[in-house]
Amino acid sequence: MNLLGLRMSNRNWPHIVNVARSWACLSLVIVPGLSLMIGPKLWTGMGNFVMLMLLLGGLFIPMYLMGKKYE
Repeated sequence: MNLLGLRMSNRNWPHIVNVARSWACLSLVIVPGLSLMIGPKLWTGMGNFVMLMLLLGGLFIPMYLMGKKYE
């Protein structure tokens, strides 16, 4: 796995994996909750794009920050 501008090493790898595991567990709870709260009529076109950006941003930004912290 490569993250732009981040060197993977044994020092930061366990922290990056913990963030990815936490994201995987939390996204299984948060995404359906958001879908039920916001409602299905708002999920046409742009809503799907916004949800994709939130999911990917919620994965890669914390991984990058944790990797830089322990680099």
